[in-house]
Order: sequence, then C-alpha cells, then structure tokens
Amino acid sequence: MEFWKSISGMLTVEFTSACPEEVLDTVTQAKIPLSHVVRKTELTYQMRILRKDFRRLSRILHSRGNQLK
Repeated sequence: MEFWKSISGMLTVEFTSACPEEVLDTVTQAKIPLSHVVRKTELTYQMRILRKDFRRLSRILHSRGNQLK
C-alpha cells in the first residue's frame, strides 16, 4: 500500500464466513484494495483496508450473510 493511501486512514477489519475465499474473490472483484491479509482461523480473516472502503466492504459482506468486526 502506498504511503499516501495509508496516511489517509487505514482500518483493521475481521470477517467470518463459511466460504472466506469466495468473499475475498468478491471483494477483489469490487476493486477494494486489501493489505496485510491474515487467516486467523478456518473461517476468519483479518485485513487492512482504506477507511473510505469500509462502507462498501460492509455492504458486500452483509449482503452475503457474513459477519464483519
């Protein structure tokens, strides 16, 4: 992630899904940049996103019935 993007505000988020790989594919297709993606458990991932993308990511996850923290 570029310095200027990170200085504009980053959030660390975590999501839980029965199909986390599908969620990551959907988020990538929506052109939401992800960084520091870490698999915490079999169903949970943690990642960093730009603050401005939080609302879009939240909508995508909730529309698929996933949980965002």
